[in-house]
Amino acid sequence: MTFIEFIMTETCTDIAQLQCNRADDGKKKSRYPTPRQYDQVVDKIFKRYPQLSDAPNLTPQGIRELWRLRVRQKFQNNRKQKDSSLPIAQERKKRRKLQQIKPHFQTTSQNRGYMD
Repeated sequence: MTFIEFIMTETCTDIAQLQCNRADDGKKKSRYPTPRQYDQVVDKIFKRYPQLSDAPNLTPQGIRELWRLRVRQKFQNNRKQKDSSLPIAQERKKRRKLQQIKPHFQTTSQNRGYMD
């Protein structure tokens, strides 16, 4: 496990804890963290690992946005993996495949015409 994977695993735990706290407040529990929750996780990452907030070629705001994006992508990938077994996701995947095949079929059938 790389250092980044380790941090991202801890990040998932942090957001899950934040979501549980949110559910305890009477709000609906969601697998979609709020922007504020992402910011809280980035703050925790920088507090635990201050060396991550330094980068020679980026501004502090740029580093923060980069980590926020990484955390967000981690959750997007996690949701995709968990949702892939749902029937609605499988149907969406089939539709997407058909849309990719259909334009290819149309272009190949048009190319079979006679040349002038």
